[in-house]
Amino acid sequence: AWVAVLTASIWLLHPLMVSATLFVVQRMAMLAATFVLAGLICYVHGRRRLVQRRYTPAYIWMTVGIVLFGLLAALSKENGALLPLFALSVEFFILQHTNNELRVALQPRAWRVWKYLFLYLPLSLLATYLFAQIPSMLHSYAQVRDFTLGERLLTEARVVCHYLYLLVVPHIYTGGLFNDDIAISTDLFHPWTTLPSIILITALIAGAWRMRKRNPALALAIFFYFGAQLLESTFVPLELYYEHRNYLPAVLFFFPLALWLVTNAKLPRPGRIVIAIGLLVVLASFTWLRATLWGEPFRQAVVWAHESPNSPRAQTQLALHWLHRGNYMRATQILKKALRTHPDDITIQLNLITAECGMGGVSAHRVDAAGNALQFSKVGGRIAYNGISKFIHHYKAAPCRGLDLARLDELIQSALKNRHVLGNPAWKQDMLALRGELRVNEHEPQQALNLFRQALDARPRPAVALYGAALLANGGHPSDGLALLDYFDGLPRRSPHGVNVGRLRALWLQHLDYYPKEISRLRILLKQEAAKKLGKHSESVGKISAPN
Repeated sequence: AWVAVLTASIWLLHPLMVSATLFVVQRMAMLAATFVLAGLICYVHGRRRLVQRRYTPAYIWMTVGIVLFGLLAALSKENGALLPLFALSVEFFILQHTNNELRVALQPRAWRVWKYLFLYLPLSLLATYLFAQIPSMLHSYAQVRDFTLGERLLTEARVVCHYLYLLVVPHIYTGGLFNDDIAISTDLFHPWTTLPSIILITALIAGAWRMRKRNPALALAIFFYFGAQLLESTFVPLELYYEHRNYLPAVLFFFPLALWLVTNAKLPRPGRIVIAIGLLVVLASFTWLRATLWGEPFRQAVVWAHESPNSPRAQTQLALHWLHRGNYMRATQILKKALRTHPDDITIQLNLITAECGMGGVSAHRVDAAGNALQFSKVGGRIAYNGISKFIHHYKAAPCRGLDLARLDELIQSALKNRHVLGNPAWKQDMLALRGELRVNEHEPQQALNLFRQALDARPRPAVALYGAALLANGGHPSDGLALLDYFDGLPRRSPHGVNVGRLRALWLQHLDYYPKEISRLRILLKQEAAKKLGKHSESVGKISAPN
């Protein structure tokens, strides 16, 4: 019991876990870890029943643990689907060595069938699914990443070793959420730490395998950690580095240390208690200091920018804080300095426009530079949409000298020349919809309608049809809004495909008949507005023609 308490305490109080627990969106990592632990508890509980020859409750407990909690874990975050692998690790390194009557008690045939059905089969299906996704993954690398699959695999060896370093040597301050300055490994020797990292990981796994009987706790901790990193830190085309990726993998990382502290007879018991308490106090202090930093956003931005001087995101985050404080000059200085090493970064370019607007007006050179970045950048389609959309929405309330609607249209057209945007239907649709919104603001409803139609051609989504129709109606053109809805009704529907949460959401909305109801509701409103507008127009014409 004390081993379990100490293992859990070190994990929960480790400062590296702050990024997972305080970065709100990573509640998915916390949920996945919760369901994985619940599944493993059910599995171990069922295994104990097996040893006691209580077969029916044993298999019920284990099945519920793997199936129910495995499903909940996978729906929370993708690496929750690895629960069968974790159960196999616990089984192989620990459970199969804990009872002398195990082979007799387990009903070898029934036990073997259950393992194949609920442990090996799910993992085989997962591996098959991932293998089938390789073509789309390679497309994602070419479309949205600045590194190849091979470069990611090489780089992740260094990244995982850095994770291990932060786990073994706790730090109060790190780069936090902004680690986009990681140097990409182009081969085994560039950077030079690539090959040593691969050797270290290989040695850890091989060493754990060799000592699996002599030190099963250490072997389990190592295999559990690397097993939990299989999805996020190998070939899936995600970003390279995030601290919260250690939340679930580190669950058993300190199990060997806790076991040694609690059971080591060579150390006197008071000494072991002092070491354990001292360790927890240090970790709790580091975590408190780090959590306090998260409670002070401006100081956090300063620290993160200092810890990651080459991270465009860290520097942009600090500049945004200065922008919000009204210090446009300081924000401009930070962004221009970051621009020297990242001249094509869309976020820096767009925020520099904001900063220059705050100082009175944006230069033509700055807009041209942003357009160049939009035309050639490989990433940032959604960032570009959000940034330009913000300029459009603020145009009427706070016009910026040098950034009129024509210049905004040039920015969008630059993005539409980007082959990565053109190759991504979602990004292309975003840009075309933005052009349509511009045309509404310029009181050109027919051009706006044509652009919204093109956006729907790129990707026929009901949400875009609703958005475009509402914009046209709000701009005083409800008939054009109705025409857009009619156009969308004539487009072929694309059924959701794949096995993912996005498809589940789409199927649920389809089951609720959500979008057809929304379109019908908007259609009624637009018809009412069109009738009102027609009535006012007829009345106006009657008044004018009455004297004749």
